[in-house]
Amino acid sequence: MWKIAIIDDDRSVLHGMKQAIPWRELDAEWAGEALNGEDGLALIRRTGPDIVLTDIYMPFMNGLDLIEALRREKFRGKVIILSGYSDFEYARHALRLQVNDYHSKPVTVQKIREVLQNAIAQLREEGAYEPYLAREWIKSVVTGTSDPQLLNDQAMSGLTLKWSRQRHRVLLLKLTNRRAAPGEFSPLADEVLLRARQRLQALLDERGLDADLVELHRHQWVLFLHLDPGAPDDTGVRLADDLAALVSTDEAGCRVGVGSVKERWEDGELSTEEAFLALAPDAAEGRGGTARRFVRPMQFYQQLVDAIRHLHEQQANESIKAFLEPSAAGGEGMDSHLRQLCLEIWGILAYSLFDVGVQLDTIFPDLDLEAEVNALSTAEQVETWLSGKVHAICADRQWSENVRHKKAVDFMLQYIEEHYAENLTLNELVNRVYISRNYLSQIFRKATGESFNQYLTKFRMNKARQMILEGDFLIYEIAEKVGFKNSPYFSTLFKKHVGFKPSEIMK
Repeated sequence: MWKIAIIDDDRSVLHGMKQAIPWRELDAEWAGEALNGEDGLALIRRTGPDIVLTDIYMPFMNGLDLIEALRREKFRGKVIILSGYSDFEYARHALRLQVNDYHSKPVTVQKIREVLQNAIAQLREEGAYEPYLAREWIKSVVTGTSDPQLLNDQAMSGLTLKWSRQRHRVLLLKLTNRRAAPGEFSPLADEVLLRARQRLQALLDERGLDADLVELHRHQWVLFLHLDPGAPDDTGVRLADDLAALVSTDEAGCRVGVGSVKERWEDGELSTEEAFLALAPDAAEGRGGTARRFVRPMQFYQQLVDAIRHLHEQQANESIKAFLEPSAAGGEGMDSHLRQLCLEIWGILAYSLFDVGVQLDTIFPDLDLEAEVNALSTAEQVETWLSGKVHAICADRQWSENVRHKKAVDFMLQYIEEHYAENLTLNELVNRVYISRNYLSQIFRKATGESFNQYLTKFRMNKARQMILEGDFLIYEIAEKVGFKNSPYFSTLFKKHVGFKPSEIMK
């Protein structure tokens, strides 16, 4: 995932940006935040983000001084400035510092998406995609879902060449919210998860361990250890207790399962399944857990989550059938292992879908999960029950309405981009997206934080400001180019939004 750090002295801006960034869509994660440039510099040094979003006016160290420090330290990530409308001199200074983008606040959700998409595209073109690709490859290796064709990628072949000279072991970390009631779905906050990850990484660095940390689901992480031939076989076992103690806090609990050492990296998925088995509720009693009764449940969980998140209902049902088929064919009855499997699946789905804005509690408000699971008596019934839940999730309005609304708003934003110079009205767009005027106005405001007219005017003013700075047109020409026939009215609006008259900027 691409790591994004946010630096701004306004806490409301920090909160708003975290909410506005489409993390899953961009395949990005929050690297942390800071309220001034000094703390921001320390954060960047500590977390190594791929992208930095920063303000200019901040205490202790302003944004430009921060960027200068980053340039001296050969920071290779992308820097994007989000600042006030009147910072034109600062904008010129920022350009000299080779910032990747400069935008005035407030920015729309669409603009944030576009800016970050551009930055990520640049990172990929420059070869920075390799760490991301490697992380995804490692995740697929430990879950048994890897694509053999990726082995031909130069980045992957370099990894596997190194791995071929090592032995491997998987540790599975399962985090829980200590403040949640038993059986309650209560995700840990991003800040808590970030601090846990940072402490874990610090321990690995301190001990000089070669390991890859992979997030399977929000509260379930894999640590893929790569051991030199002479390393003790109990390396992972001794590490497990330290990890659990280090990550556990008043807010977060942590249990660690340990798989056996494998000579081949291709067997990493087997070590993952063993680590999962070690965390099964009855593992401590020596009776084995869910994993003993089913083939590679971790692989199945990953396949199921991926299918549902992409609304591939048929693919999800095929995974369910293939996974449960051995038990169904053997005529096995329902037992504690299969019931535990159902509860485990439900928890993983809840955490995974929560990250993309879908909450199972709202889809199934009256669900008595334990009662429904206890009523199942065969593998066939489990398949029917689980397939029914998948259908309800994929068909729920949270998905369909969100998809429809997103498409409508995206169309509106694109249309504004292409037609802002014309006499554009909301009624014209109503006739194009086939949604009532009032409802379209509501979903547009919800998506952008502004009314249609506010957004259109601000968009036009930003375009005008760019043209003024370029210096190629007269004021009345710029007014016409952004959709205003009345030049004095344009100048009045411009000053209201930007803080300066157009003529004052041109001087």
